[in-house]
Formats: sequence, structure tokens, C-alpha cells
Amino acid sequence: MNKRRTASSSIGRPTPHPLRPSHGNWNLNTVVQLVPQPSLRAAENKADEIEGFLSSLFELITFGGSKRTAALKDIADLLSSASDFDAKQVCQALIAMNGLTRFVTLLGETCSTTRILSSDILVSVVELGYSKKVLECKALLFKIERMLQDDDLEVRGAGAAVLAVIPAIPESRTCILHLLRMLNIVSHSVRQRALSALVQIISNRECAEHAQEGKIIYMLVDYLETSPYLMVKEGCTAAIAKLCCVSPQLRARIIGNGAVPKLIEFVVARHSASMLHESLSALLALCGETR
Repeated sequence: MNKRRTASSSIGRPTPHPLRPSHGNWNLNTVVQLVPQPSLRAAENKADEIEGFLSSLFELITFGGSKRTAALKDIADLLSSASDFDAKQVCQALIAMNGLTRFVTLLGETCSTTRILSSDILVSVVELGYSKKVLECKALLFKIERMLQDDDLEVRGAGAAVLAVIPAIPESRTCILHLLRMLNIVSHSVRQRALSALVQIISNRECAEHAQEGKIIYMLVDYLETSPYLMVKEGCTAAIAKLCCVSPQLRARIIGNGAVPKLIEFVVARHSASMLHESLSALLALCGETR
């Protein structure tokens, strides 16, 4: 008959450590078993659930019309509102299902809403750390370049938003002139996205060297005087500062186009603290100094 051990029976005896055997050495196998482990089955079930949900949405996307719009909005909302962990699981499922290629394909649709929502999804995917996967999609830059020339200003802004977050590659230089032309668009948000994309692209050395060709430097310097928007003047000043750091040839072209007097004027005018900072940085860069 087994007797239940009472508290008094253990008084005076050392209580053995639950993870230490009698010989005194730690039993690592026991430690591993007692430490809570994530449930692989639960994770697999969740991944299957996400893929099932996305599969049903992709079916709706193929129908087009309002069903496509609703499905794309659901995916965009899911990526933007879920926790980072859950959103990354959704991204991984999209990649596994070749979903990113589908969204890039949708950038070429005629429906503005479809193109804007698809670009929103791609931006979220990049921000979650999957920019390389987005860049691997064929015809991405071609589709975006077409968006930058669209009649719908929101479509142009959506295309610029993608360019502003993906790492600039040499092929991105084909978008520079389109972005420069967008800087005089009335919409504040579209101008802001175009400027962000422009600075992002120019951060790539090969793209910056391309600025020596054609009208790019001429337009940047011209906007310092002719643009009615202070934000555009500041953005072009920041772009000029970046270009000056690339090569002496670019600095000479910028000086030759008359940038120095305009930048000095900005310093004297002191439109804002940020504008003063960018103007001084550009002038230092024109002198061959870094920030």
C-alpha cells in the first residue's frame, strides 16, 4: 500500500532540485522537456488557415469588379492592421502562393482602384522586410513607370510610393524624369511621394551618375526658382546635395546651371529650419565637402 507523503516526513531532509539528478549533474534533456516549446502543430494550422483565407480572396480577385476591389482591400487591411508577426506570416504565405507576381500584374490593369490597392499591398510587403522578393517580380519597374505617366494623379502617387520604399537599382533611373515632372502636381501627397521616390533613386550611384544626361539637373535647379511649393524647393535642394557627393562632374554641371545663387538666397531667406539645413548642406557639397 502506498502511503501519501506528509510535510512532516520531509522535515530535515534536503529537497532535491527537480532538474538535478542524484549524482549532481544537470540533466539537459529534462530541462528542454520542461521549458515550454512553441506548438509546431498550432503554427502549421495557422499557416494553413492563412493560405486558405488568401486562396479564397485570390479567387475573388479573378472575378474582377467589386469582388476584386473588396478582396484587395481585405489583403491591404490585413497587412497594415495585423501585428508584425501575423503580417509577416501573411507575407510568407503570399510569397509561397506567388501572390506578389499577381499584384505586380495588377499594377497594369485599367482600373485605378485595383492599381492603387495593389501598390499599397506591395508597399506593406516591402516595409515588412521582403523588398528583395518584390524586386524579383518581372516587369515591376515597367509597370510603375507606366503608372507615373497615368492621367489619374492618385495612380501616379501610388507608383511613386512603391519607388520610395524599394531599394533603388540601376534600372530605376528611367523613372527620374517622370518623378521630376510630378513635382508641379497640385496634390500635396503626390508631390511628397514623388520627392521621396526621387531622393531614394538618386541614392543609387549609377542612377545619380545618369543625372548628367538630359534635362535632369536642369530641371532640379530650375525648380529651385520656379516651383511655387516650398516642399519641392527643399526636396530638390536635398537631391542636389546628394548628387554633389557623387562626382566632380555632377558638381560642375549643377554649378553651371546656376544653383549657387539660388541656394544662397534660400539661406538668407530662412524659410524654415529644415530648408536652411538642406541649403547649407547643398552649398557645402558644392564646395566638395560632405555633410
